Order: sequence, then structure tokens, then C-alpha cells
Amino acid sequence: MINLQEAVLRGRLSTCLDVPRWIDSIVERAPYGSLDELLDVARTAADPLTREEVERALSHHARIGTRPSGAGVGDDIARPGSELLRDLRKRLDDNPEELKVIADELREVALLRMEQSFTEDG
Repeated sequence: MINLQEAVLRGRLSTCLDVPRWIDSIVERAPYGSLDELLDVARTAADPLTREEVERALSHHARIGTRPSGAGVGDDIARPGSELLRDLRKRLDDNPEELKVIADELREVALLRMEQSFTEDG
């Protein structure tokens, strides 16, 4: 069973996909009898994501703008987060089909993160 305090649930969800409508939708249906039930609700709530939600999620995504680390990887190949977001927005404007692709990928990443985060509970 997944039965967390609302603030804890919201916090975990926001690290998976920072889209307030999505988070609200999941929190409204809590508690969950199983991880599968939670993931099903999350999957449905994230389909579809609007352009604004995709842009928000990308701008708050944990990996955007982080510099690579490790042997043999130089900081000079990392691109600033603002530059990546500008390029992604241009792709969205140039090709509306990109919105669906990016939204689908964000949803799948969120579900994977949720699976990792909420497995600890149960």
C-alpha cells in the first residue's frame, strides 16, 4: 500500500515530473493499494501533456543543464540548460509532432522515476 502524507507524495511526484495538474490528479486519488495502481493513474494523468506542461517539465528537469562528470569527459561539451531549452522549444515550434514525442518520453521517464522512488515504500 502506498499511503504517504500529501506533502511527501507531492514532493516525490514533483521530482518525477514537475507538472502541477499531473501531481494534483495523482494526489486526489491517494492512497494507492499498489505501485501498479499508482503508476496506472500517473500514466493516465500524463496523457496528454500540453505544450506548456512539456515546457515546464523540461525547464525543471533534473538533468537539463547539469555538467557531465567522469574521466575523459570535459565540461566544454556540456551545454547550458538555457541553451538546451531554447533548442527544444525551437524543435517544438518547427515540428508539432515533436511535442508528442517529447511528452511521451517525459511520461516514460516520470514512470521510471516513480517506480524507483515508490518501490522503497512497499
